[in-house]
Amino acid sequence: MTAAIAISSSGESVRFAANVKALSPLAASYPVGMINAADRDWVVALGACRTLQAAGGTVEDVLLFLRRAGFWKMDSIRALRELEGMTLGEAKIAVHAGPTWSDRYEMDEALHDQVEAALDSFGKETQSNEGKKE
Repeated sequence: MTAAIAISSSGESVRFAANVKALSPLAASYPVGMINAADRDWVVALGACRTLQAAGGTVEDVLLFLRRAGFWKMDSIRALRELEGMTLGEAKIAVHAGPTWSDRYEMDEALHDQVEAALDSFGKETQSNEGKKE
């Protein structure tokens, strides 16, 4: 069974054929054209990403495919590490700073700043409490 999966990047559609049986036995039940995001079948998604790359898809095409299929930023980072051999730092930068996830950039930066401030505050509070014990 062959399924066509459409990806649109910057207004252009990229179509490629994937041998669904080769990707996963479960994939045969997926509707033609999209991986069922509710199942979050990582093996199938990663296989589809490899097929996309073989058809000339870019890193951004892979990230866009994963996002539209319902996967998260962490999944995208994991995929780049597996598919491209990137280090964790390289993959984080590629995902965080790339156009596919750009709408989340400011919110993610704000969360990072809040976590960092909370950890700093906790560290100062812990040091202060240790000083009082002595």
